Amino acid sequence: MKLWCIDFKNFGMVLVEGIDRAKTSQVSAFVNRHSVQHIAFDTPSLENFVDHAMSLGTNLRGRQLVNDDGFGTLKQLFGKGYAKQDAAEMSFPEYIERPRGGAKGKEVNTDVPQNTGKNFYQRIEDARDSKDTSTLTDFSMMPAEWSPEPQPSKRETTQTTEEPALA
Repeated sequence: MKLWCIDFKNFGMVLVEGIDRAKTSQVSAFVNRHSVQHIAFDTPSLENFVDHAMSLGTNLRGRQLVNDDGFGTLKQLFGKGYAKQDAAEMSFPEYIERPRGGAKGKEVNTDVPQNTGKNFYQRIEDARDSKDTSTLTDFSMMPAEWSPEPQPSKRETTQTTEEPALA
């Protein structure tokens, strides 16, 4: 896999290219079906977030990754996919706690440590090899009587009239 990191100061993006060898890489397997694999959500405290998420039945993929990115400690954790399917082909969330810096301690570093991609993608490969298709949320934990509240339609209808046909 190849990684390209783009840093926009307060926004970072990582572009990933799969390298196929004996089998199709999980990166290639994903992009053959979809486009955006995951989005990372920054948390002020990853441990507090995880405690809360787990109390609600959220299924996370593996243990927290902790790396020094040169600016401080970067903590990452990946959620399982949104749909029950091959781990290499599902979209999923990433949760992170980035080091803060700057004069007021509010600037966020958006670099990605070199071994992060390898460690993360190995988790996907392991899930793929073990046929783990479990999902981020176990909807069986929802109360049986729960249903979403009806929302008013925001769609406006307009009346059209047919124009007479030209002769």
